[in-house]
Amino acid sequence: MTAQGHDAVHVEARGLLRAPDEDILRAAAKDDRLVITMDLDFPELLATKALRAPGVILIRLSFATTSHLHERLTALLQAIDPDSLTETVTVLEDLRFRIRKLPIM
Repeated sequence: MTAQGHDAVHVEARGLLRAPDEDILRAAAKDDRLVITMDLDFPELLATKALRAPGVILIRLSFATTSHLHERLTALLQAIDPDSLTETVTVLEDLRFRIRKLPIM
């Protein structure tokens, strides 16, 4: 997504590739970043710990090819002000997206 002007950083570039999910969430919150993931553990951690940050975009696509993923992320970011995704869990699906404010109780 950096080609579209978004400031995206892969966990590997931060030295967090094999880090526990909680460490990734802490680093994202500290850097004021969203976590974009296919891993259901991230929203679950936010919910069970009643956390507000960081925001998470959960990818739930039937075919998660790079082009389809970029298409859906672009559609989301064009429809929603990216700043409104902080303190939320956003589920990105093939035809829609759902946004839930944190903390999820």
